[in-house]
Amino acid sequence: YVVYGFGLGYHIQALALMCPEAKIVVYERSEAVLEFANEYGAIDTSLPLYKNLEIILDPEYEQVRERIKSITAGTVLLVHYPSLKNIDDDMVRRKIEEYFVSISSIKNQRKYLDANFRKNIARGDDNVDTLLPEFENKSVVMVARGPSLADDIEGIKRIRDEVIIVAVYSVAEYLIENGITPDYMVVSDAQTCINYEVKNEALHDIPLIYVSTAAANVVESHKGTHYIMLQEGYNYAEDVAATDNHMLFSTGGSVATVIIDMCIRFLCSKLTCVGLDLAFTGDTSHVEGTRGRDVKNEEHERMVQ
Repeated sequence: YVVYGFGLGYHIQALALMCPEAKIVVYERSEAVLEFANEYGAIDTSLPLYKNLEIILDPEYEQVRERIKSITAGTVLLVHYPSLKNIDDDMVRRKIEEYFVSISSIKNQRKYLDANFRKNIARGDDNVDTLLPEFENKSVVMVARGPSLADDIEGIKRIRDEVIIVAVYSVAEYLIENGITPDYMVVSDAQTCINYEVKNEALHDIPLIYVSTAAANVVESHKGTHYIMLQEGYNYAEDVAATDNHMLFSTGGSVATVIIDMCIRFLCSKLTCVGLDLAFTGDTSHVEGTRGRDVKNEEHERMVQ
């Protein structure tokens, strides 16, 4: 375990009790904090419990900066939040925040992945590979649900008959309501939606492409055609792909990444992305009329330069 921030040491004590044989390396920038913790805190480093504990005083963040760069899959980074907020080096604080958010997202999703995969693979749906001839040398429009989508609806209608439209699953209903029926829709989110049900029956007429670990109840709720997609970086999917000679796709952190990678691997002649704002256009997160739309709150956002 790599820990940033010593505080009074109660979280270190809990970690040592939980994993007595684990190596624990703690980085702390303030000598005063360590002195205060030594006098008033939870840890007596002379005890056998802390035989694998290493405390590194790092006032200039040099060592923790290098350690973050070399963290591997077998290492867990833990962050003492009050210590994080006291980091006065913006770059170091951002690096730790970004890593922590990324790892937290993976851990939160992981509990759903295996269960979803087992249920989805048991369905026996056709693999998305079979669609390659449908996409090869064709023009594709990928539709996400960014706020700017509302400005492009009429433009999509004008070229509708000339392109294949692949929509993010969560925007498909919006497109139908605006007179556009996608050719395919794609879902990748693993998190199960409690009591999920399809509200627009027209969605069942659109083939659903789903990543193998996508929410099984969402996949099951779709009554139309299904295609399963096997992704890179997930061992079970990679094993099936190797055994059955299927393609693997990059999922990244977004369903948009999945669609873009699919179109590239399927040799599309042209790919146009619509609604892929990557910004709070009009100070909103998604196009009005779709689930999860939110208004930007600058107090909780950080400018990306």
